Amino acid sequence: MKNVLIIALFASLVGCASVSGYKPTINEKADKFSATASSDLEYCGSLAYKVAGYGTEGTADTLVAASGAAATGAIAGALIPGAVSAGTGAVIGAPIGAVVGLYYGLYEADETFKRSYNSCMSQLGHPVVW
Repeated sequence: MKNVLIIALFASLVGCASVSGYKPTINEKADKFSATASSDLEYCGSLAYKVAGYGTEGTADTLVAASGAAATGAIAGALIPGAVSAGTGAVIGAPIGAVVGLYYGLYEADETFKRSYNSCMSQLGHPVVW
């Protein structure tokens, strides 16, 4: 269990760091509002950060998803007939499920962040290259 918590913490930190440098690509030649692009990027970035649920809410959701995946992995591992004992299968399946659940949760948050960022910039009149 201790190893799963370490992996969860590490994956959460890596996931949050993965979007920190993302910025939508704006077609500068077609941008009629290029004077406000810099401030709009800052505004939309903070808004997208909230929409994606980064911080306490998003981390909690990711950990809940990982816990569910860990339970599913433990059950699946315990049900594998003949390969290993039920207890060993559960011990192996739980961390695998937790890691898969964490990365899926972080991937989903990352994609939500990018879509929200691009959408906000488009709504403010900047031609975003999708």
